[in-house]
Amino acid sequence: MRTTAPGGADDLGAVRRIRWGSRLPYGFTLEVKTIEVEKHARLRGAATGDLAGTGLWELRRDGAGTRLRYTWTLAVHTLWMRIAAPFMAPVFRWNHEGVMRDGMEGLARRLAGPGSPVRGASAAGCAA
Repeated sequence: MRTTAPGGADDLGAVRRIRWGSRLPYGFTLEVKTIEVEKHARLRGAATGDLAGTGLWELRRDGAGTRLRYTWTLAVHTLWMRIAAPFMAPVFRWNHEGVMRDGMEGLARRLAGPGSPVRGASAAGCAA
């Protein structure tokens, strides 16, 4: 991830270029602009690039930890994927679920910090 445009004090308006790999031999590049910030509660971004739409991160206290819900509403802009989707749907779904699970586990480890146990991480609700 690389910041291509700084945002305000609350990060509103910041733009980040994000490159995702995948379990298949392709990846995605997105430019995500922060369009809504509610500190410690919500973050919304508008994405353009290989996929376009919005991403919403919602956080809430859950006992001694934090529950994070991450929702993307995107359209695929890559022509070959749109053409292949009807035939490759099960493979794309398998790939998506694996990428989301790997990302969730990596985020949980990063947020927990060194020496902290990661508990309760779940990829429930991942859908292509």
